[in-house]
Amino acid sequence: MGKIIIKRLPAMLGSAVKMNCFIGGSEICKLKENETFVINYKEGIYRFECKLSYNPMSDVYKIDVSKNKNVEIDVKQGFWKPSVEIYYTSEVSDEIKNAEKINDFKPTKSVDEYLYIDEMKKEWAIPEGTFSKKIKNIYSYSDILNFELLEDGNSLIKGGLGNAIIGGTLFGDVGAIVGSNFGKKQISTCNLLQIKIRLKNIENIYINLISNNIKKDSMLYKYAFQKAQKIMSLFQIMYNDNNSYNTNKFNTNISPADEIKKYKELLDSGAITQDEYDAKKKELLDL
Repeated sequence: MGKIIIKRLPAMLGSAVKMNCFIGGSEICKLKENETFVINYKEGIYRFECKLSYNPMSDVYKIDVSKNKNVEIDVKQGFWKPSVEIYYTSEVSDEIKNAEKINDFKPTKSVDEYLYIDEMKKEWAIPEGTFSKKIKNIYSYSDILNFELLEDGNSLIKGGLGNAIIGGTLFGDVGAIVGSNFGKKQISTCNLLQIKIRLKNIENIYINLISNNIKKDSMLYKYAFQKAQKIMSLFQIMYNDNNSYNTNKFNTNISPADEIKKYKELLDSGAITQDEYDAKKKELLDL
């Protein structure tokens, strides 16, 4: 079994038009500029073609999947038709591995185009881009350290490590979060409503729901806040699912002292704050 990796490289012309790629006469993908498609194939020799959606002209190439297991195909818009370069490789780069992971990602739950979740593989993704909503990275439940809802830079609700949806209550499977901080401020408009997700590698990811001045009594604000509630609920469910699984399956013999040591290391590395460490320590010591 080998991999066929098709990458569409940037070009001066035709970047917005999809390229239709065929193997053995069957269409397997449609690529826009900078997109990558990865597929597993049995060993053998196959016919490869690449055509622009508006131009059926194409050359035919033979690719041998038995050579070094992997075939990398670079396609780019030529003057009249796509140009193709074929390479045989024995190793697959991290970029290709990520593209393959994206191809295999099958969301079972979503909140519009803000958050996608694969409950079977315990993975999630945040689409990027205004129009394409392309997925660039796949994360696992275990990557989540904590998360919070921010309004104009002020934290309304927190969840994850050291927080049990602080300032709010979680209802049901994907219920509402009723924040105790919500409604206290008398500011009538919101310029920025976003969810900040902190990963265990200390990377921060943001989901922007409002990015311009909106009145809080408007339908748009209420709609965005409702979406924020659902997203926060889902992140809490993913966090609880991962930590419950780890506790029940792997950490049954780990003492509170070992757990505190682990969180102290996170504190020292800057991954969590002093308040988050103190809250977790208090929880582990049952104080």
